Amino acid sequence: MEYDKVSERGNVLFLILIAVVLFAALSYAVTRSTQSSGNINEEEASLAASQITQYATLINQSVIRLKAISGCSDTDISFHYDSNGNGTLETDGSDNYYNNTVTNNDCYVFHPDGAGLAYIPPKLEWLDGVNSAQNHYGEIYFTSRACIPYVGTGEGPCNSSGDDEELMMYIPYINQTLCQKLAEKFEVVQPGGAVPIDDTSAWYDNNYFVGTYSNGAKLSNNVGSDTSETINGSFSGCFEGGGGVPASGTYHFYNVVIAR
Repeated sequence: MEYDKVSERGNVLFLILIAVVLFAALSYAVTRSTQSSGNINEEEASLAASQITQYATLINQSVIRLKAISGCSDTDISFHYDSNGNGTLETDGSDNYYNNTVTNNDCYVFHPDGAGLAYIPPKLEWLDGVNSAQNHYGEIYFTSRACIPYVGTGEGPCNSSGDDEELMMYIPYINQTLCQKLAEKFEVVQPGGAVPIDDTSAWYDNNYFVGTYSNGAKLSNNVGSDTSETINGSFSGCFEGGGGVPASGTYHFYNVVIAR
């Protein structure tokens, strides 16, 4: 009967539609899985390294501009943004980086009244998904409880006084291939070309910058002497964790926003 044929065609179309939806869902899941596993080729890593470098440069230039034009001090700078993603910039601790000593938004990096930059989280394909449960995975981490020897006023024991702690920007837990490209880009590599390994702890978890500087972690890598051409004295680069925080076998971009 004609009715049965129409019904059959409708059933076939419905099954095809279901198959398309399931295939799309599977493709999305596979893509997410591939990206989160940190699979990235050399060409993609080079492009990502350039994007990260450009964004870090924008951050640094914005802070310089806020200090020069708006009169913001090292302690006035704020990276406060809608970190919990609910559409509201909150001051009760729900959103990271709130500096309660700043009375307006003029010194905010991520606010139209300040530098006007947008907070852009790391792309999923840049990251090593094995570490997705770690603190600060998938975010840009700004902290002032860290220093690098021979950057600013701090020499070897730069973490002995809050006066020489840097304002640091980290992109934690990135892919090893990307880290290698970043290390090479900034010429911060060990003899032989390997990514340098932090010999202490590079940061303290959950110490978001809120306008204060205090004794903290030290990002360093000694090869022969304190002034060797590795992490020490470098303002940007990439490193492997050394067994403290972060753990060995993990890779991280760093950038000095304010050297002190």
